[in-house]
Amino acid sequence: MWLYDDKTADFLPRPAPAGKPRTIEEACWMLADWHLSKPEYQHFYHPEFKTKMMASIAKHWRVDGIVLHYNRGCEGLR
Repeated sequence: MWLYDDKTADFLPRPAPAGKPRTIEEACWMLADWHLSKPEYQHFYHPEFKTKMMASIAKHWRVDGIVLHYNRGCEGLR
């Protein structure tokens, strides 16, 4: 799970929750929140997230170029 840092344009590991859940409902909310912070899910909601993710990966891997698969049938990957 990752958080995007706007200052450094990096994905940083998301810190663990502050405490243990007290109820099953609280545990479900914590799990949902944790899993929804995956970059793979976030870019389905706004293309800016995928742009930031790809730029961060390219920067850290020091790539010279990139080939992206363009799947016209998948709305989340456009």
